[in-house]
Amino acid sequence: PKQAIRLGRMLEELDIGWLEEPVSVHDLVGQAEVRNALDLTIASGETEWTRFGIRNTIEARAADVLMPDLQRIGGLTEMRRVAALAEAYSLPISTHIFTEHSLCIAGSAANCISVEHMPWYAPLFREEMKIVDGDIIIPVRPGTGFTFDEAAVTRFAIDH
Repeated sequence: PKQAIRLGRMLEELDIGWLEEPVSVHDLVGQAEVRNALDLTIASGETEWTRFGIRNTIEARAADVLMPDLQRIGGLTEMRRVAALAEAYSLPISTHIFTEHSLCIAGSAANCISVEHMPWYAPLFREEMKIVDGDIIIPVRPGTGFTFDEAAVTRFAIDH
């Protein structure tokens, strides 16, 4: 925690959005110590596997923003549970990557303040994500609004 606090103090003057997981994710006491020592928003949760791990983070007061990762957290149902749990504690969430499939949660969770978008997966989908003035337009299509392009999966396959 000492190094994270030292770094955090340098970052405070830069007015950054938040500092993600400044110490080992397994050190909730240390992360809470960092959170309490700094005038920075601390984000955490992208490496948690269930709502129970997220609950531990919340109860330790180790984060200001929770960042559940759709793949790690166990899919849409568990992601929805995490959003509801965070909302019960008045904590915001920001979805961690897998934007195409996280949008339905982001759009339905009142406490979702942002999504982390990485365009890495875009070539795998038939539909294109639309971003206008920094806002992602949530698709109005069945399911998550995106379907896998089977030809793309074949194109990107690697033979060993």
